[in-house]
Amino acid sequence: MPSYQIPHTARFIPTVSRFGADFNVPTVGKYDFGTDANKNILVEKLLPGTVYLIDRISIGGDIGEGVFLDAIDTLPILTLKKSLTKEIVYKKPMPIVQYIDDQDIIAWVKTEKSNENLTVDISGVLNQTTALIGELRVELFVSYSLYAIESSVFEYWFKNTLSNQVGEQVRGKVSTGSM
Repeated sequence: MPSYQIPHTARFIPTVSRFGADFNVPTVGKYDFGTDANKNILVEKLLPGTVYLIDRISIGGDIGEGVFLDAIDTLPILTLKKSLTKEIVYKKPMPIVQYIDDQDIIAWVKTEKSNENLTVDISGVLNQTTALIGELRVELFVSYSLYAIESSVFEYWFKNTLSNQVGEQVRGKVSTGSM
């Protein structure tokens, strides 16, 4: 398994995206995340020529994890993509099968386009279980930990090695330090 050294000059970028599903909107008797309000949510504005490492993810909600799991009707899924090219970062959408805290989710992203953003969509449906009676809205929170890397050495490495792995989940171990 290859190991990638993050340059000490890399900028750490913590992000949080918030997704809401209102009861009965648009699906009667359900909390439906598949609305336009939960599509193309900004994660980070991408700078041309900068390599971004998506390092970790955390997922939680405003209801307990057990309540969330019991209420799943259609498994919620996340799709991380570039806004202009619509290029999906991971080969497949990521299902939310449980709440997670600080899980490795290695991917590399780069763009040469101005005004390109990293965005995320969520879809999925929850039933109104007994525990959710009276809840008008359910919210999920997704946090990505990113690094913005602006280094000519790393840029060379990215073009010749890492760019072949963009879109593949985890092929190596990441360590921080100087380069």
